[in-house]
Amino acid sequence: LVLLYDQPQTLKPNTLRVIEMLGLQAAGAFETARYTINLTRRLHEVTALHELARRVGELDSLDDILNTVVVSVRDALRCRSASVALLEPDGETVTLCAGAGLDDQYLIGHTFARGEYVAGAVVEQGRVIYVRDTLQDPEFRVIDPDIRALMSVPLTVRRRTIGALNIDSGEPDTFTAHHERILTIAGGQIAAAIENLRLLDETRQRAAELAEANRSLAAQDELRRELVFQVSHDLRGPLQIIYGYTDM
Repeated sequence: LVLLYDQPQTLKPNTLRVIEMLGLQAAGAFETARYTINLTRRLHEVTALHELARRVGELDSLDDILNTVVVSVRDALRCRSASVALLEPDGETVTLCAGAGLDDQYLIGHTFARGEYVAGAVVEQGRVIYVRDTLQDPEFRVIDPDIRALMSVPLTVRRRTIGALNIDSGEPDTFTAHHERILTIAGGQIAAAIENLRLLDETRQRAAELAEANRSLAAQDELRRELVFQVSHDLRGPLQIIYGYTDM
């Protein structure tokens, strides 16, 4: 609290005490406001995570899940952009599959080798990587020149890392341990949703294969019935003649 005068002043002790009391009251008000803002922000983030878990649980398309995730994470954490990279079936390539706030030229079809910094390394090592300043990190491969800070967490399910969830900022040293906790929770929800969807797709595929097999068996059974009927019909005429000669 600073008081400025345009003339020399001599402050009396009572005046100083009043100023000190005002300063203490202002400090308390500022701390309360800061605490309230942080609490409100964290409540918003937790609520967003809960809503994210509910929404992805209702979706049955991988693209819908990924697009919902990146938009929700970006809005909840107020970051510049959010993206998801998934490990390909070959187990050697990590591909950026969805992003919110990223230009398509930096997103569509962009790949990392497994182990390549940053997303490939996160998948390979199964740990969080935080690049505080991309311009100061010699290992960072620039994709989008506007990215100055990036945090990437693994998407892990059943002790398998299937991808990485990334957030970035246009300013260095943007993210904190709190962002890492929130992102890790979101990553667990996303990985579980993706794994459940894959299991559901496998179940659907197997059900379709069984249905096709049942249709094939039904067709074969119908063919067998038709063959028996036709043979019986074709044999009935000659047998009647044989029966007649036998009676005679």
